[in-house]
Amino acid sequence: MAGPGTGGTACARRTPGFLRIWRLLVSLCLLTGLHASPMLIDSVSRLSDLIYYKVGQPQSCIRLLNATAVVGCAAPSAEAPLRAYHGLPDPAQGPSTLIMQQAQLGDLATLAKSTAIGSVLVASEPDVKSNPASTFPLAELAPYAARGYQWNPAGQNLLEAAFPFSIMQLDGNATLEAQAGAVWNEDRGYAGGLHVGEADSTMQGTGNSARCIDKGTCLPLGAHSVLATLPRVPVSHIPPPEADLPIILVLAGMHANGLFHDLIQGADAPLSGLVAMLSAVQILGNATRDRSRDFTHRIVFAAMAAEPWGLMGSRKMLAELQRDGNSTRGLEMRLIEQVVEIGPVGRLSTQRPQLFVHRQLGSAFGDAMPIVQALQSASTAGSAQVEVTAASASNPGIPPSSLMAWLKANSSIAGAYIAEYDSAYTNAEVDTPQDTADKLWVEGIARTATIVARALAQLARGPDAPALQVDAEAVSQTVAALVDCLIRESPGLDCPLAHSTITRVNAPFQPRYPSVIRTLTCNDQDPNTKSDTARFLLNFLAAATSAGNATLANGTQAPCEPGAKPCQQGAVCYAYRSDQAPGAGNGQCLTTTARYVPSLSNRLSCKECGGGTCAWQVSDADPLSGQGFPPDPLWTESNWPDGGQSLRLFQRESAIHERWLLFIGFLLTAASCIAALGGQFVYARHCKRQ
Repeated sequence: MAGPGTGGTACARRTPGFLRIWRLLVSLCLLTGLHASPMLIDSVSRLSDLIYYKVGQPQSCIRLLNATAVVGCAAPSAEAPLRAYHGLPDPAQGPSTLIMQQAQLGDLATLAKSTAIGSVLVASEPDVKSNPASTFPLAELAPYAARGYQWNPAGQNLLEAAFPFSIMQLDGNATLEAQAGAVWNEDRGYAGGLHVGEADSTMQGTGNSARCIDKGTCLPLGAHSVLATLPRVPVSHIPPPEADLPIILVLAGMHANGLFHDLIQGADAPLSGLVAMLSAVQILGNATRDRSRDFTHRIVFAAMAAEPWGLMGSRKMLAELQRDGNSTRGLEMRLIEQVVEIGPVGRLSTQRPQLFVHRQLGSAFGDAMPIVQALQSASTAGSAQVEVTAASASNPGIPPSSLMAWLKANSSIAGAYIAEYDSAYTNAEVDTPQDTADKLWVEGIARTATIVARALAQLARGPDAPALQVDAEAVSQTVAALVDCLIRESPGLDCPLAHSTITRVNAPFQPRYPSVIRTLTCNDQDPNTKSDTARFLLNFLAAATSAGNATLANGTQAPCEPGAKPCQQGAVCYAYRSDQAPGAGNGQCLTTTARYVPSLSNRLSCKECGGGTCAWQVSDADPLSGQGFPPDPLWTESNWPDGGQSLRLFQRESAIHERWLLFIGFLLTAASCIAALGGQFVYARHCKRQ
């Protein structure tokens, strides 16, 4: 006979079946009610998608920190009504999510002082120009006192400012959505149910860069420069006479700054100059491959990384030269006689192509007139059809450039900066998303590369050397290929030239922003911690300057694989690819000098990093402190929380509506509780009867 507990147990065992029937009935009711709707709400995320317009990964202004301050943007999540910007909002109306046009961005400095700003959304306007850069970038490093001169008259000086609210760039669809919401709000006098924007650009780094590194809330800004020499640096315990060849250093930049780092194109500045330099290297390499003994000077070509941030790349390379670091071994500061930097060149223009050669005048500086004359002579040879002119003597000195750092380190260097402008930037789109590849003239870059190559050949081999033979069509093809790889969004590093030299990349369009350095390796030439762009540049420069393939004792070509099968000293592993594409696998050892050079603050060290987790250490010592340089700025980027920045647009109900919803919710909850208790009572009686 079953006792009291037995009956309860049997009833408990039948409960799941009863609940399944109950759930089925409820589900049928819900399905019937939703049958007419084309959208089935089957999850919380689906419901969220219907309520909110989410901007996937918005392009945001982010926070950077240096040794003394913060710049950029940082703000916790802020929700505020959408409002088109027509002037400073009234703080009495509460915070607003402002929708600004590109042409209005110059007002951001004023808005930074207001308490009426929740966040700023920038409308997508591809053809509107707005230049956030400084009117005199890098003014603190200029070798002259006229710091108020405006090299960039269109500049708005926003990149040195700090903003206590989010600033996000909208795409086309999000712009339409936000503008429609702002019109709705304005039509209703900003009362009742309003469309709002909720932006979150929380940043963890605070104070200054030394403090946030110590707390682990930021990482060093930086990358790797790449250099190659022609002819190569000799490898010997007893240096031969050619080891002391005077040096001509040729520079070009590879990074650009901007308000929204991932949107910067950098086509004209700095990448057109980089492409011209790379093409000039190939011209010289092809023409002089078997004539290295003709050189009276060694040419060192360097693609400089992270220069917009206090000339970080140049300062680090100078420190490496000073301490005879592995990346610059065999090169000495005392041997550098001339520096030639290639700035923006080849921009589309209706006028005759013209290059201006800038130099620092005065008895305290080296005489760069021989460089000007060599360039002018080269422009008249062949069919270059480019006029080369010395920049106006009324300019205060050289424009913002890497050359500034080298003249500070040694003012007796003869330095020249080549650009398409004279007294001020002619490109108002510098450091903006509008500085795109379609505004470049490939043939103009090719002509510049040819002129530079001829001039360097004359300077490095003397006036009596044979004339440099140049295949103009081949140069144009090289420039076009490099523009595809390094400047165009497509194909980017998915280009044929990259396919043949580096492992295929996941993101063909490489950022113009250097990003952060998470770790260093014991061997600073290990390619595994280098960016795709740096690896491509090293492979290109190695091939262009190579004296030939390195061989084994039996005469066969030496294969290589980074780490596993390194090349012998004096050779570089070229075209090793780890992907599954045809021809991937072993690289080739090329006899040349091509190296990576770290580009980060001289105050940072990373002991025993070894490519893994790194504990950065900050020192107050700067090897360049006694050479007239301002204090090392120690640039870092703040850490982000998981998920990064976010932005969503939605309609917020009026206060009365929300109170009614709350009241109805209470009623429904109470009714549900009563129904549940009633059902439980009925079910308990049913169990007792069993």
